[in-house]
Formats: sequence, C-alpha cells, structure tokens
Amino acid sequence: MTNPLFLQSFLAVYRTGSQTRAAEELHLTQPAISQHIKIIEKRIGKPLFIREAKGLKPTASAHQLALQIGHHLDAIDDFWQTFTPQNTAVKTIYIGGTREFIATDIIPALSHLLKDSSIRLRFLLDSDHLAERLVSNEIDIAISVHPLIHSQIDTEVLYQEKFAIVAHPKWKLSNQKKLTRVKQLNTLPWVVYDEHLLFVKEYYQHVLVDHFSGEIKLVINDLWSLLAAVNAGIGISVLPLYVCQSSLLEKKIIILDQPTKARPLLNYFQLAWKTGALRSTTVSTVINFLRDRFAACRN
Repeated sequence: MTNPLFLQSFLAVYRTGSQTRAAEELHLTQPAISQHIKIIEKRIGKPLFIREAKGLKPTASAHQLALQIGHHLDAIDDFWQTFTPQNTAVKTIYIGGTREFIATDIIPALSHLLKDSSIRLRFLLDSDHLAERLVSNEIDIAISVHPLIHSQIDTEVLYQEKFAIVAHPKWKLSNQKKLTRVKQLNTLPWVVYDEHLLFVKEYYQHVLVDHFSGEIKLVINDLWSLLAAVNAGIGISVLPLYVCQSSLLEKKIIILDQPTKARPLLNYFQLAWKTGALRSTTVSTVINFLRDRFAACRN
C-alpha cells in the first residue's frame, strides 16, 4: 500500500507546479517531496513530471493520477477541517482581473460581504498573466474575460457581458430601419479601443451583418477614456453595457443600437481559482458570495 503522504506530496506538486512550494504547503523538506514522487513513479512505472524552465510540467500519467485521487484527498482534508478550531483572525484574499469590471460591479458587490466579515481584500487590477499568478499563489481568485486554461485551475462563468452602440444624445439617429441605420452609423464619427476595432468589428459582423466604414476620430485603449469621449460627444462607440450604466441612467448618453436575441454579441467573465483552493473557507466564502450575487447575470 502506498503511503497517503506520498500521494499528498504528488498532489501538492501537481497543483503548485513546484516541489519547493509543495514542501512549504505540507511543511516537509524538498528532498522528502522529491523522494515521495520517485516512489510513486517507481510504483506506477511512468514519469509524473517533466522539468522545464518555468517549473514542473505534469505528464499524461500525472493528469490521470490527479483526476483519480484529487477529490478523495480533498474529502479527507475537509473531514479533518471539521475538527480544527475556528480561527477568527483576519484573512486576506488577493483578487486579480479586469479593472473596469472590478470597479463597476465586483467592488460594490463585495462591499456587502466586507461589512460583517473578518475577510480583507487586495486587488491586482491587471488582466495579464492571471493563470500564472493563480498557479504561483500570487492571487487567490481571478476574474477574466479571457479563457484561463490550465490543468491546475478551475473556472466557471460569472457574468455575461453585453454590448451596445452608445453615443451623446446629439447623435440620435433619425431613422431606425436597418439599412438606413447602418448607413447613418457609418457617417458618424467614431471613438475606438484600438486600430483593430475591438468590439466594433465584432458588432458589425455579428449584429449588423455589414462592414464598418465610419470615420475614426480617436483611438485609446482604455474603456473609461472611451466612455469619457462618448460623454463629451467626440464620437460614438461600441462599449460593454456595465461600463455605461451610470451615464445611461443620468442620460448623458443614449443607446443607438443594441443586439436582438437573434443576433447577440456576448462575452463571458470567468471566475477562476487554483484547483483545491476551495478547501480554504475564506476563498470559498468569497467565491460563493460572488456566485450568488451574479447568479442572475449569467444568461
């Protein structure tokens, strides 16, 4: 029979990508972790990891073994947690993700959690390298509009991002028939995120089923700045509705066009965490709170 500690060592290395971090997590020495991995490899007759510049890359055998034993070892850990005295000390959770969505939706939502909680939050407002940051334990939770695909990361849909063409009221269209509307949109000045026409090209292709030929007045790769340009009447733009809600409610801007159910333009924000992180009651509390708060925004 294989010592369960050997399997715990394997799973820790698999999830952290490092024998050093696995040793720290299990309060063992690195040589002990290495020896445990070698014993399992000898037992199954196959290598479990390939050493690369960025760390240890799991083999197909490692993926299969982790899938078979992961939930069993997690269940054992959860069982022992029930006998551990509750620690009332303040817990800090690190969250990384898209700055605009975190500012407009995540922080207001989490303000309710923080009122009567020992949890403290730290945000990394950067959407780059989120998968690597999760795996390296730099952050605990990621919120990303880009798919985070990694063997050591679990994800689920948190929020459905919807788009519309928005403008200062002075650009209100006179005719809403489709052909005339597209022609009118192309005669108006535009402000866009980048030269590749992020959002705009997709909107024309999927919603208007036409080609964009408008005049670009301003290019700036920041959603808040794009909204400011629209508010100021510099031009019209395609923006996520969550960015525009305040301006729409205050009637600073109007919606010129938005998708029908037949032709939606949708992106999805993912909620992501490192595999096994839900064993932390603090991490699971934050994730479950976000799940509940955004349950109605997933479709």
